[in-house]
Amino acid sequence: MDESLKLQFREMYQISEAIKSKNLGPALEWARKHHDALVLRGSSLEFRLHHLQYVTHLLDGNKEQGLEFPSLFSSSSFPPPLSFSHLCSFFSPL
Repeated sequence: MDESLKLQFREMYQISEAIKSKNLGPALEWARKHHDALVLRGSSLEFRLHHLQYVTHLLDGNKEQGLEFPSLFSSSSFPPPLSFSHLCSFFSPL
């Protein structure tokens, strides 16, 4: 098996294990690193991960960290058409 493919599977496994432990950090980092490719595919993965982190912070009573979520839309992280569609989906159930 190609070494780069092994590294990708290892990274996927580590991200999966982190998610099982309720740690979204590695998944968010991966999504940030692959932001442009995700946008080109029309993927909402990065948004969904941020949304899940926001909900998790609120459920854990961590309102200060939860309030960081809306600030994503004032930055250039999500281009305007995407941020609008993502924001609309935020108000609908997952």
